[in-house]
Amino acid sequence: MISYGVKLVALDSDPAKVERHRKAGRSVMFADAEDQVFWQGLKMDSIRAVIVSVSDVEAKVIAARQLRQRGYQGFIASHSLFQDEADKINLAGADETYLTMSEAGLAEHVQGKLLCEPAIV
Repeated sequence: MISYGVKLVALDSDPAKVERHRKAGRSVMFADAEDQVFWQGLKMDSIRAVIVSVSDVEAKVIAARQLRQRGYQGFIASHSLFQDEADKINLAGADETYLTMSEAGLAEHVQGKLLCEPAIV
C-alpha cells in the first residue's frame, strides 16, 4: 500500500506481537479495547481514521461505541464476516463495516475516504 505520507499506529493486546512488530520497525503500542483505563487516557485530536480489526465482534462493538462516546468525529471502519455482525458494529458507531469475504482492501477503502476529504485548514 502506498502511504501518501499518512502516519499509521497499530494497537495490539498481545505484548509479544507488539514487541515483534516494534523490532521490525513498525509503530505499534500495547492496548486492550476492553480496558477502561486505555479509553480514559486516549487522545484522538489528530486521528483522522480508525480501522478496527480485532477478531471478536463484541470487541469491535465496544471499540466503535467507546470512540463515539468520547467524542471522536473521525472515520471508523471495521470488517466482519457476516452482515448481522456488520450491522451491530455500524449501530455502535462505525461509519462502514466491510464484509471480509466479499470485499477486499479495507485499508485501501479507508485511505480512499481520507484522500477524498477536503483539506483541513
